[in-house]
Amino acid sequence: MTLIAFFVNRGMVFEQKTSANQYRSTKAFEMAEAGLEWAVAKLNNESAIAATTAAFNCAPSTVTADNSFIRRYLTIAVGGINAVADGRAAAIIAGDGSVVYERCPAPGNNAAWPANTDGQPRFRIEFNRDGLTDPWSIRIV
Repeated sequence: MTLIAFFVNRGMVFEQKTSANQYRSTKAFEMAEAGLEWAVAKLNNESAIAATTAAFNCAPSTVTADNSFIRRYLTIAVGGINAVADGRAAAIIAGDGSVVYERCPAPGNNAAWPANTDGQPRFRIEFNRDGLTDPWSIRIV
């Protein structure tokens, strides 16, 4: 009976570890998907965002000198589309999905992260053209 109890207990521990790994994997995958959707939504929004370098600078702006998200990170010309040097942006979606912290730093600067005290997944996107031959394509990493 003792051997059977040890075998059953071992199986339960294995199932718990497998379940925890699956949960973390799914959560990370969903955050990556959210990052892509966030980037596409921002690219399709023509509203101006604040030109400030403040902590949360993806905020909408009414200042005419401010540019849209797409103009901050991409250049569009007659010959095609290109990423501004080191175009990076970031967002954090809180674990309950209720809070979004957005960072849209000036091109070439890393998005500053607040402390990750809760261990929640987060994303940062980068636009580049590495390995692309079509002048009208851009890669979101």
